[in-house]
Amino acid sequence: MARTLFLLSGKMEVVLDPEQTLKDLIGEHLGQECEDLFIELLENAKDPYGHVEEMERIADGYLSMLRDTMDELSGVLQEFDNPRLNRAKVHCALQNIWKNLYGNL
Repeated sequence: MARTLFLLSGKMEVVLDPEQTLKDLIGEHLGQECEDLFIELLENAKDPYGHVEEMERIADGYLSMLRDTMDELSGVLQEFDNPRLNRAKVHCALQNIWKNLYGNL
């Protein structure tokens, strides 16, 4: 449904596409820099958390790292169940855990 805006100048604007109409009015009456700022604020309002896809990718990376760490810890715990402890295996697993955690800080 179309709306009408009555500007201070006495001019009337019919609004069919609110976003585009406001961009045009701001650019016409306040200049290009204000229009650019409005567009930037509008884009931020559409995606208030920034780039959701990027955040999901980062979260997936952390999840993968935590799963790898849990697998390594399970291997270390299994070594303690053996009659003879393989210190080299435990050391290697703990180094991998440390690298995973340190690399994702």
